[in-house]
Amino acid sequence: MPFDPTFPQAGTEIDALQMRAQLNALNDDLQTRATVSQMVIGDSNVLNQSSANSNSVAPIDFSADSSYNQGQQQALFDAFNALVYAPRR
Repeated sequence: MPFDPTFPQAGTEIDALQMRAQLNALNDDLQTRATVSQMVIGDSNVLNQSSANSNSVAPIDFSADSSYNQGQQQALFDAFNALVYAPRR
């Protein structure tokens, strides 16, 4: 019998078998839920894996070409490199 949050209704007599079934259903539900420590470990594993997502992207390792506005190009390269390194932990 699954847990029934509407049982027992107000003003009805309590039956021991039905109440035991309610409590057992709640216990079964609690046993299937993850603990806080399991959730923390799971979250840490996901975060550690997501950090590696950008590792294959190499940063730009050359200076801006002087035939164009060097300051603007360098600012673009710097911004791109910051985006590459930002998600890494």
